[in-house]
Order: sequence, then C-alpha cells, then structure tokens
Amino acid sequence: MALGIGGIDYLTGFEWSFSFLYLIPVGVTTWWLGRNPGLAMAFLCALIWLGAVLLNEQPFSVALIPYWNMLSRTVIFGVVSLLVAELHLALDFERSLSRTDPLTGILNRRAFYHMVALELARIQRNQRPATFLYIDIDNFKQINDERGHQVGDQVLERVAQTILKNVRAIDSVARLGGDEFGVLLPETGESGAKTLAPRLRWHLLAEMGRFDWPVTFSIGALTCLDSLHDVEETIRLADQVMYDVKRGNKDGIAYAVMGNGEAPKE
Repeated sequence: MALGIGGIDYLTGFEWSFSFLYLIPVGVTTWWLGRNPGLAMAFLCALIWLGAVLLNEQPFSVALIPYWNMLSRTVIFGVVSLLVAELHLALDFERSLSRTDPLTGILNRRAFYHMVALELARIQRNQRPATFLYIDIDNFKQINDERGHQVGDQVLERVAQTILKNVRAIDSVARLGGDEFGVLLPETGESGAKTLAPRLRWHLLAEMGRFDWPVTFSIGALTCLDSLHDVEETIRLADQVMYDVKRGNKDGIAYAVMGNGEAPKE
C-alpha cells in the first residue's frame, strides 16, 4: 500500500501531494501489529515519499529541503502511529474491563454467560456434553463480619486463583457475584464432573486452611447433554443444584444431569 501511494506521488509530480494517504498504512500497521511496527512503517512511508520526490528530479532552492520535508513527515507519521497505538491499548483495556471481575481478575458474569452461550451452541452442533459448576462460599458473611472486608476480598482472590490453577486451559472460570463462582467444563460428562469437582473442592479447602479461614464450599455440578435450555435457564438450574447442598449441611457437592429438554435429574 505504501509503495502504491509512493507510485501515485511519483506519477502526479511535485505540485500534487498525497502525503495524507500514507497515514492509512501507518494506522493499519500500528493497529494490527503494534507500536514498533507502526513506527517502522511511519519511517518507511517518509522514505518512500522522499524517493518519489527525488525520482521526479524537481529543482529545490536548497538541496536539503526534501530531506527536511522527509524528517517532518517522519515526525507526523510517527505521532499518528503513537496515537493509534494508545487508542488501541485504551480499547483493549475497556474491553478487558467489560469482561473481567475487577477484584479477582477472572471473567465476570457477563463474559461467563457469553461463554456458556457458545458452549450450548457447540453442544447442539457436536452432541458432546459439558458441565457447569456453581460454587458458593459457605460462611463468607462471617468472614466479613469478624475479620473485615479486606480479608473477605483476600478470600475471594484466593478462591479465584485456586480454581484457575486446578482446571484446564479450555475451562472458563468466573465470579458470578458476591461469593459465587462459575466454572464451565467443555467436553465433560457426569463421570468427569465426579472426578474434577471433589478434587477442586479439596484444593479449595486446603487453601482456606493455610490461612485459617473458616469457610467451606457448596458446589452444584450440572451436566448438560443437550442445549434445549437457554443460558439464563441453564445457569439457574446449576444454581438450583448448588442450593440442594446449601439446604442440607453445606460443604458438599450435588450432581445433576440435564438432557432431552428435561429438568435436572440427580
């Protein structure tokens, strides 16, 4: 693109300037490849402009004028590249804020719902199961009341990091609000859920024990064999399975399987 614009500069001659067109390759390169490649493109575009001018053999009152103009264009193109890079970083940051929980750094509820929607579509397409874990921290209010909200925040951060460390890279972990977390386990049936959920709970309890935090975990594991329910209904059903544990003695795991458009069956 830059060479094409240089060709236009050469063909149109000295009196016509199309320097503003060089901002297109500079901006595109910076946006897709980053600041340093963008700055390199800015210099290359200025160099191409100089080449087009010199090839035209136009007379200048001072021989250094085209080189000074090249330097000016290098600065202008470079400034544009830096501005585009900053804009891209700002948009990435805003996008990250819209998808992550500010305290724990994991996905937020909105992003998790999006991942669940994609997984439900995949289940419908491939007819492969997935499991949703709904995790609630037992006695979390007691931590906040007795030890303060700063310790409560530390508990949430440790829970999030412990879950992340003990699931697969393809799994999605989110804070759904308050002291509730969600884990999406693609390609995981009931047997896989019964292997992973107890191990995850064990790691969570061990991490809480290291800090003498008197909390436990109620976990609902909902395995989906089809995607006939929408996202809201699927999450609600997983929440319902978790509350089966909460209504009992807490500190445990409940399992359910949803298939053929039916409600969960334990």
